[in-house]
Amino acid sequence: MISGQRAILDLAIMRLKEASIRVLPLNVSGAFHTSLLKDASQHLNTILQSVSIQEPHVPVLFNVSGEVETDIVDALTHQIHSSVQWVKTIEQMQEMGVDVFVEISPKNTLDKLVKQIIPDARVFTVSDVKGIEALKGVLHG
Repeated sequence: MISGQRAILDLAIMRLKEASIRVLPLNVSGAFHTSLLKDASQHLNTILQSVSIQEPHVPVLFNVSGEVETDIVDALTHQIHSSVQWVKTIEQMQEMGVDVFVEISPKNTLDKLVKQIIPDARVFTVSDVKGIEALKGVLHG
């Protein structure tokens, strides 16, 4: 995955396509997970240092590493400006026994991405309260 300034990305996309490499641009609203947000991540770190964060009661995977992280402040700080380890995160979830994925979003973008990694995954996209109620019915039989 590559990310960055639009003009540079357009050039990279053109060259990748010329080399017959499949390109799937993601429509995002900002330069998330890029070095362009390094200053924002430092600002977030300052804020997070001033609050008390309790250790979670369940494992929390961070897609900055694809692993369970114990230093939550560090993980969140790096999350903003670092690349996402999407495939590693989904594979780690599968290794941990996760077989149902729920995307809370107006679109089903992650549904398709998860199924590329785990074709038989059960993925649900929930976009409103009605969808949450329907999901509860499916999961609780």
